[in-house]
Amino acid sequence: MISFLYSIAIIVVILAYIPQIYCLLKARTRCSDISLITWFIWEGTTIIGLLYAIYEINDLKLIIVNTACTFLSGVIIVVTIYKRNKYAGIEEE
Repeated sequence: MISFLYSIAIIVVILAYIPQIYCLLKARTRCSDISLITWFIWEGTTIIGLLYAIYEINDLKLIIVNTACTFLSGVIIVVTIYKRNKYAGIEEE
């Protein structure tokens, strides 16, 4: 039962990133509301979790969820940095 729930949790976690990424992609501002420090911390913890899943416990589901989270957090970081550079000097509403 817990294995099934964790499988569902993987999908939920991945889907939870989509609204944030969508908002960032359509934004026409510097996205100052996004805390890069927080996202870098989350990126670091998912990388550590991924390494732990690979090298210590060899758990495929944990590897999948941490790979997805690492990638998607990275997308948010990259898009935020891009928007801040693209819209530098423009007043936000």
